[in-house]
Amino acid sequence: MHLTARLMISLTLLLLAMPVHAKDVPVAVHPGQRLGPIILGTAAARLKDLRADAGDPPDLRHSGPYDVFLDAQKRVIAVQLEVIVPSAGVRVGSTTVPRRASAAMVAEALGTCRPPQQSFNYSLRRCRGAYVVEERAAVKIGVTADQPADDAPLVLEPGRRLGPVALGMSLADLRALRVEPVAGFGPDSRRFRVGVLQLMLDPAGRVASVEAEIPSLPAGLRLGPTVIPATVTAAGMAALLQSCRGPQHNTGATVWECRGTTVLAAGPPGIPMVRVARPACLKDRGCPDQPRALAKCPADLKPLPLRDALDQRDRLVGRKVAVRGPLTSSSACTEMACGSNACCNHCQGELVLGRPGAAGYTYLLLRHATDADRYRCRGDDSLVCCQLDARGQDVIARGTFARDRSSTANRPLLLDAELCVP
Repeated sequence: MHLTARLMISLTLLLLAMPVHAKDVPVAVHPGQRLGPIILGTAAARLKDLRADAGDPPDLRHSGPYDVFLDAQKRVIAVQLEVIVPSAGVRVGSTTVPRRASAAMVAEALGTCRPPQQSFNYSLRRCRGAYVVEERAAVKIGVTADQPADDAPLVLEPGRRLGPVALGMSLADLRALRVEPVAGFGPDSRRFRVGVLQLMLDPAGRVASVEAEIPSLPAGLRLGPTVIPATVTAAGMAALLQSCRGPQHNTGATVWECRGTTVLAAGPPGIPMVRVARPACLKDRGCPDQPRALAKCPADLKPLPLRDALDQRDRLVGRKVAVRGPLTSSSACTEMACGSNACCNHCQGELVLGRPGAAGYTYLLLRHATDADRYRCRGDDSLVCCQLDARGQDVIARGTFARDRSSTANRPLLLDAELCVP
């Protein structure tokens, strides 16, 4: 036999003896455990060729054709794959789902799936340990440790909480409830999600708002003794809450502002949403801390009247003094055009001894030795909060007399100031 012919026969026999390539094998789906080669709970550092594409949120990475979602500890909490990618489709148990299967076919193979939840441009079917997403005709299957919500309605307490998430909770509080916040989509690192709930944290890392799309709650909402079905419209939800203002037709959503709750009809589909958030205005929330109480002054303390101290300001520089006068506050605010009761301006100021506003030197600035915020005030259009109660009552300030060199006004200043009540 010719050498070339013998080589061709040998090569053919070798190819027939080789195992079938992975691309011809359906990708195995194990709900709640793994998708293909990627196992839930695996540390990101152990996954090969893990990459982040431009514009990805902090919790999303990619490994080959797989989208991998990570928790705060950089461990896999979910993995998904477009069904059309593997040429042999996916396999759930003994069922092979072809690569061009519909979302309904994939959900049928998974079983235990909820009805589809419609959002802006996708539908989501939640199953036990898995989910199916249909987005712009693409069908994706995902595996997650999350289980579908039980049949209990999600409890709504206006101004306080939505389900297990209460306003003011920290991330540590949420983890203690065994719900793991996951960095949300978009550049804002203070947005998180917990199951179907979307959270926004304030700069201090505490929950400032929590919201949900009502159709994503299979058992609906519970408001007091009333169970509200997931099919309720936004207008119907606002009517049940009562005391609502609106609707206000904004770009992207129609909004009803209710006491302690906001109802939205979001996007062109008008998806009903409910949001629990802290009131916009500080006067409705109250100051975060109670004013500190001042100690009683020593009986033998002989303070200078404020007017005398201000008149002698040049001679007193560098000397330790005690000055008596009214405790007041001075503040200034940004000047953005807010909507009705929006309180969008930020105000800040400081406590002073005296009464600002009059011409000339009428007050004494105060600076604490170790606490830079002791005599500062912050707030919004509605209210400014200070660490001390400043109603114009007389106090005695002790410290070192100086001049404020940080401004052209060269205001009189009391360094290392400590206050007491005469």
